[in-house]
Amino acid sequence: MEHKSEIKGKIYSALGLNITFLMAYLCFFQIRSETLDDNAMALMAEGAYGGYTSHLVFENLLYGKAVNILAGLIPNVKWYLIIQYAMIFLSFTFLSYIFLRMQGRKAGLVSSLFLLSVFGYQSYVIFQWTRTAAVTTVGGMVILMFGIEYAVKKGEKLTALSTGALLCVFGSLIRFQFFLICAVLVGGVVFFRLWDILREKTENWKEKIGGGYMDCGIWSGRYTDCRNMGGRSGLLCEG
Repeated sequence: MEHKSEIKGKIYSALGLNITFLMAYLCFFQIRSETLDDNAMALMAEGAYGGYTSHLVFENLLYGKAVNILAGLIPNVKWYLIIQYAMIFLSFTFLSYIFLRMQGRKAGLVSSLFLLSVFGYQSYVIFQWTRTAAVTTVGGMVILMFGIEYAVKKGEKLTALSTGALLCVFGSLIRFQFFLICAVLVGGVVFFRLWDILREKTENWKEKIGGGYMDCGIWSGRYTDCRNMGGRSGLLCEG
């Protein structure tokens, strides 16, 4: 089991690596939308047409409401883009931590660099809402699997499960059809593993209950024998 300081070091490494890549993309590249859909939905949600609307045509009403509220509180900020960037960053950072945690520092660093240089560029620089749904949904399901199967410490497991669930929900709000595809392809593995865990726990409880009934039967029989024999057998009736 890894020491607490080693786990913290990997968390800081994943966080620092992702911040570095994000700042590099924002500073040295021109951010652009791959399709006109994102520009139109951002303008609608942020009130550029004279009024806020949460009906973003392709995306969920709840996401539109969230952008409306933030745009009303702090206007002239690209909340549509910032929220999606935040979820992409959360997904990549946790995936980098998983690589470092499972593969070791050197191999995990190589995997993280590949993830951020290839998929990070496609997600941050060439922005597209369907790609955001893919990164958050698939990332969320991988994080859920890590929390179910590999996380050992209680805090780590709880963080992984809550983060994975949040990313999956967010992905479903961005593009529900893509979420359903991922749920079939990736989520099936998570579902069947959860089913195995529940079945194992149920079998363990059955064994414990069966053992309890057996113990009760043995002690009841012993007490009955003692009563019938009038307590004459010292070995049977002692203790």
